[in-house]
Amino acid sequence: MAYDLEGDDLEGDDLEGDDLEGEDVVGVVVRNPRTGRRQMVPMRRPAGSAITRPKGPTITLPKKPAWRKRAIGPGVSAPADDRLIVPLTAQTAGGSFAATVNNIIFVGRPQKPFQGKRLLVKVVRTGTSSTGALLGQLFAGSDLQQGALGRFDIESIGSATAFDTGISMTPVEPGVDINLDVLITPAPTSTDTVLVACFLLGDLVH
Repeated sequence: MAYDLEGDDLEGDDLEGDDLEGEDVVGVVVRNPRTGRRQMVPMRRPAGSAITRPKGPTITLPKKPAWRKRAIGPGVSAPADDRLIVPLTAQTAGGSFAATVNNIIFVGRPQKPFQGKRLLVKVVRTGTSSTGALLGQLFAGSDLQQGALGRFDIESIGSATAFDTGISMTPVEPGVDINLDVLITPAPTSTDTVLVACFLLGDLVH
């Protein structure tokens, strides 16, 4: 069996015969004069016989470095999932609850397949009446991401210091929105405000 070699597999100086003294020879690099394609042809020998040095230049190929494990071709990587952030963008008032704004929907639109694993919420309260609880419902598309109907305290679940608050959301494809519907109760009065920013940490396939 022959193995195709890419150009970067052969970078370096030409090897002469004395460069390989004491090294094991695992194959011969053969170049097709018509197509220019290089292949490594493994050595074959009868059982129990010694390896003989072939005629012409030979090369011992090093192992692929760890950072190239996902490479399946030049510039092409195999699919992988990594822990990334998907912002949830407020659809009203920039995420600022006030006397006239007591309900805001936060929407995330992943551009690649995504599964949410943790909700993070940042809250900034301004004024003495900005003490209301932030109660939310979380949806992946039309699927409620809760065990029962109702609302939960997003500030408690989404706090950066909260312990063991990871979730396993229904995976979504591009084009399927993630919605967090948040209601504040009681709402701030006068000019007081409650500013909320929401994010999801999760696994994104790319």
